[in-house]
Amino acid sequence: MRKDSSKFEAAAARPLPTDEAERLARSIRAWADPGNRSMQEALQTAIAHSPYPPDDIREQLDALRSSLTHGSLARWVEAASDPAHPSGQAPASGPGRPPVVLGLQVGNLPLAGVQDAVAVLLAGGVYVGKCSRREPWLSGSLLDHLAADGFAIAGHSADIRTLAPIVRAKTGSAADAVLFSGSAESVPRVRDALFQAGLHAPGVTRELIRTAHLSIAWLTAPLAMKQTAGEGASPPGPSAPPPGQPETGTADRLVRSILVHDNRGCRSTAVVVSPESLADAAPALR
Repeated sequence: MRKDSSKFEAAAARPLPTDEAERLARSIRAWADPGNRSMQEALQTAIAHSPYPPDDIREQLDALRSSLTHGSLARWVEAASDPAHPSGQAPASGPGRPPVVLGLQVGNLPLAGVQDAVAVLLAGGVYVGKCSRREPWLSGSLLDHLAADGFAIAGHSADIRTLAPIVRAKTGSAADAVLFSGSAESVPRVRDALFQAGLHAPGVTRELIRTAHLSIAWLTAPLAMKQTAGEGASPPGPSAPPPGQPETGTADRLVRSILVHDNRGCRSTAVVVSPESLADAAPALR
């Protein structure tokens, strides 16, 4: 599987303006819409051929629909526009072009690399995706959709060897930056594979390597203020709760995030930071 899009050209690396962030949010929602035939075809292929349980795949799609909203993307743009913030320090690139960022999508969860792609686009970079061999269908379908909508997706593939020509066409050499997640033991092996494929230039290609072992849930308001467990999530927009109050369904999503994958792996919530005690939160969690 290989897709190459050369439609996007930009004069300089800069964060997307707010209206483009809104357009990106709309594009992602349109792709994730249950009525989108191409997404449904990719979903059925993933269910049939990937090792993930169907409920896990649908859970990831639901998370995309609820989290990648215009409001959340606008906040990312604000962070990327602040030179003092780490996300505002774009990787170096050649004159007159945005940085080309290679994202290695992990294989322990479906669609796990989507947030990386979104972050690169919001920061004004060009994204090249190494899709997981376990599930290249949904990720590839979304990247194709974004490229067709005019966003800076240079290409994607589940075979790392086919990505070098895509990157070279943009940079003349290796990628400007690489994003990936994994264990500390895997880092030398990944670097070597990227170097051998012509995608990583030591001392030149910047890296963002994450070796997290757990996830943290940070609650800004008591669970009991707004909802009881089992209620559905509030849609974005005018019906969203006021600042400082949790969205309806927060307790339900918290429980699911703790129990998913039997609470093993970096995507499972192992630590909860809350303004209330566990005893006070218990009624909302029952």
